[in-house]
Amino acid sequence: MKIRSGFVSNSSSSSFIIGFDRVPKDVNTMKKTLFGDDETGKKDDWDDTLYSNYNIAERVLNDISDKKPITIRKEKKIIEEIGSGYFDDYPDLNWFYKRSYAYHKEFRNKTGKDLFSDDYKDTPEREEYYRLRKEDNDEYRAKVDIAAGKLWNSYKATFEGKKIFFVSYSEDNGSLESFMERGTIFSRIPHIRISHH
Repeated sequence: MKIRSGFVSNSSSSSFIIGFDRVPKDVNTMKKTLFGDDETGKKDDWDDTLYSNYNIAERVLNDISDKKPITIRKEKKIIEEIGSGYFDDYPDLNWFYKRSYAYHKEFRNKTGKDLFSDDYKDTPEREEYYRLRKEDNDEYRAKVDIAAGKLWNSYKATFEGKKIFFVSYSEDNGSLESFMERGTIFSRIPHIRISHH
C-alpha cells in the first residue's frame, strides 16, 4: 500500500479501475461503450457545463491507448491500487499513530519538553517514538490492505473476463478532467473509484 506524505494541495484527484469486454480501438466504439446511444452529452452538476460524450470518450481512449490491460489474475496489483487512496469502507483512522502519539504526549507531560527539540536528537527516547510510529504505520497499512481486499472481493465477479485498466483524473477549475474526476462517466462499465485528496 502507498502512503502519501509531504505537501498535499487542496485539489483532489481520483483514480478508476475500469473493465472492458473488448478494448475499444476508436473514439466512436469507446463512446458507444461508455454511453450507449446517448448523444446528449454529460452535464456537470456543479456549473451546468455540458460536456460532449465524444470528447470524454476521446480522453478515456487516449488514457488507455499506451497501457497494456490486466486481468483479475493481477489481484495483488489491483488491491494495491485500491489501497493507494480512499475508498468505500476505508478503515476508521481515529486509532492511527495511537501508540506513538500516546508516547509523545506522556513524554511531554512528564518532562514538560518536546521530544522533537534538538535536545532529544539521536536519543533512545526519540528512537522509541519512531519504533512505535513504525508499529502504528504497519498496523494501519495492514488494516487498509485488508479493507482494500474486501472491497475488491465484492467487485471481483463484475470484472471477470474483462480487460482492466487504471486511469486517473485531477480537479482542474471546471475543466473536462475535473468533471471526469467527480462524474459518473463509467456507470455503464465495471469500475471502482479511489479518491486521492
